[in-house]
Amino acid sequence: MKSNPEISVLMSVYNGKKYLQKSIESILNQTFSNFEFIIINDASIDNSLEIIKSFSDSRIVILNNSENLGLTKSLNIGLKQASGKYIARLDADDLSFENRLEKQLSFIKKNNLSLIGSSAILIDELGNEIGKKIKPENPTEIKFHLLLKNPFLHSSLFFKKEDIEKIGYYDEKFIFAQDYDLVSRLSHSGFNLGNISKPLIKYRIQKNSITENKDYRKEQLKNALRTSLANCLLYIHLNEKNISSLIKGVNGKKTGFFETISNLINFSLLKSSFLKKEKISEKDYRLIKKIYLSEQKTILASFLKNHFSL
Repeated sequence: MKSNPEISVLMSVYNGKKYLQKSIESILNQTFSNFEFIIINDASIDNSLEIIKSFSDSRIVILNNSENLGLTKSLNIGLKQASGKYIARLDADDLSFENRLEKQLSFIKKNNLSLIGSSAILIDELGNEIGKKIKPENPTEIKFHLLLKNPFLHSSLFFKKEDIEKIGYYDEKFIFAQDYDLVSRLSHSGFNLGNISKPLIKYRIQKNSITENKDYRKEQLKNALRTSLANCLLYIHLNEKNISSLIKGVNGKKTGFFETISNLINFSLLKSSFLKKEKISEKDYRLIKKIYLSEQKTILASFLKNHFSL
């Protein structure tokens, strides 16, 4: 174990043998070396534990769950064990750029933030690059996006441990979308969040993975809806049906005529209340209005495309 590490890297593994070795190597090969690497083996039944133990690096700390607890509970176990002032997350099938920890540590200190993420290179099952996921860097833009979606990638998160302790760690009622709830509660509590717009991780897209499973997606969306509703209620009173419809609209999903009209009205009210309540600069004010107009067009364009085949 690394003594007095500045960063604790946190990874939970359940049957992750396919990509685990390269994922671990991407952390051990970091340009910043003062970290401990906490790996929670969540009762894997493949040879994940053997792969973890094959690395003879004193910075690795292995925690073994006697039964499968799931990601949320496993991450909380790791968080409570962590010695570092900062926590970096990585999933067992993703990869970190070799300068990720160095870049994120410098950025979070320089900008006095509680939590940051980064953009990502998207890779397929063979590691081929298939696209990018660019995330917003401006804190006000992030706060506005949080109302209806998660502007962070869980595998890219980097945060102050003490601030996560103040809000009570991950909420274990959330089996899915636990990261969306976590960053939202940080924002509600007045902590400042940010992103590095340049990719610092490689995020793997897998066909036939659990995230592609319909039941998984349904449960994930239900959890995300709970968080979006809590976020929006800070500004205007909308019910779950309104929020669900708004999420569909800004994501370009099919909506009916009256639903689309309702979405446009509610989104306008949400934007107006956000701008009224938040104390932001003129530059950020213009930025939010620009984002609003773009997503307003998405709501309308989706209706026209789906109903008139434009």
